[in-house]
Amino acid sequence: MTALQKIAYYSAYDMRTGCRLWTAHKGETGYGQVRWKNKLYQAHRLAYEAFMDEPLPFGSVVHHKCGNRACVQVTHLQAVTPAENSAEMFERQHYIRTIAQLEKQLSLLLNRCDDTCTCATSGPL
Repeated sequence: MTALQKIAYYSAYDMRTGCRLWTAHKGETGYGQVRWKNKLYQAHRLAYEAFMDEPLPFGSVVHHKCGNRACVQVTHLQAVTPAENSAEMFERQHYIRTIAQLEKQLSLLLNRCDDTCTCATSGPL
């Protein structure tokens, strides 16, 4: 069995997201873990290295473009510097917080309306 065959065997494709999700053991941080040739790997790193057919460049980490730690879909993975990985993570968290704040504001606006309110249908708020 090759490394890519092992990755495929222990993962399942999610049609909604396009992710290939690791279904075997995951560590405390949510990353898949797999033993290959007597070495413990993060599953996404093994998937990347096996697909690229070479080791990860020195000083690089494997970044999930999809943001899903359990994903081993090689088209969702890229080698980046740790600084690039952290910057993208912080940017994604900023967007998640912004969306949550906007959803909360929308909920408050909608909750203020009663059955006779036409604010939701009368145009921009």
